[in-house]
Amino acid sequence: MDGHFVPQITIGALVVSAIRKYTTLPLDVHLMIESPEEQIAQFAKAGADIIYSAYRTLRTYSPRHSDD
Repeated sequence: MDGHFVPQITIGALVVSAIRKYTTLPLDVHLMIESPEEQIAQFAKAGADIIYSAYRTLRTYSPRHSDD
């Protein structure tokens, strides 16, 4: 969490890496940060099995909507 979408309370890739050592359960990570695509590789390398984020946080997001 980067403080833009939610308060600044975080479990980062270092914690994911530490948890991975103690479980074979799937680790599900929700990146609540701006530009999560910049962090995906870091969390995957740390051992996250599932990584997701809100699409509106992607740097490449372009909302398409109608004013109808």
